[in-house]
Amino acid sequence: MIQIDHIISCIDGLHARPAAELANIASEYAIEVYINKDGKIANIKNITEVVGLCAKYGQKISILINGDNEKKSLKTIKKYIEEKL
Repeated sequence: MIQIDHIISCIDGLHARPAAELANIASEYAIEVYINKDGKIANIKNITEVVGLCAKYGQKISILINGDNEKKSLKTIKKYIEEKL
C-alpha cells in the first residue's frame, strides 16, 4: 500500500469535477484507491463518497493506493493531485 499526503491548494476544494477525473484515472488501473480526510474514508471510484468528504482549500487529505499496479498508477494520480488539487 502506498500513501500520498496532500494539502488542497485549489481554492474550490475537492468538488465534483476533480472527483470525477480522479475516478476516471483510478478506473484505468487494477487498484483500490481511497481518500482519507480527518478519519473519514471514501473510495475514489465513488464520486458521491469523495464529494461527501467536503475537502476544502488548505485541508490535508491522504490518498491510499493498493493493488498490483500501485507504483504505476501512483505517478499518474500524484501528478493529477499536485497539478489540480
